Amino acid sequence: IAEDNLSGYLGTRTCKTFHLACMDASEYPVPNEPAIYYFYHPFQAEVMSKVLENIRGSLAAAPREAYLVYLNPVHKILLDDSGFLKLIKQTCWYSIHQASAVSCGNASGMED
Repeated sequence: IAEDNLSGYLGTRTCKTFHLACMDASEYPVPNEPAIYYFYHPFQAEVMSKVLENIRGSLAAAPREAYLVYLNPVHKILLDDSGFLKLIKQTCWYSIHQASAVSCGNASGMED
């Protein structure tokens, strides 16, 4: 779907470099570079939790600027409870979170 959306897009592209990965999102190796993660309610809670855990672990290993934009935020509570994302804006349609300092200890955000 993403490839079709990209190839069919006729507007001006401000960002010339991006990467589409066709794989299990819960296994995606999060790159260690500044990022904006854009989600349009793509996953059920279990997968979304794993994706957030992977982002958190990546940020703990290589601290950097990161934002998460979540449209149709059905599982927004997962972001709110993540321990590393700070809500900076929300409406009924979306929420925007900024990554804050991440502890290098327990990357899952869960208590031992």
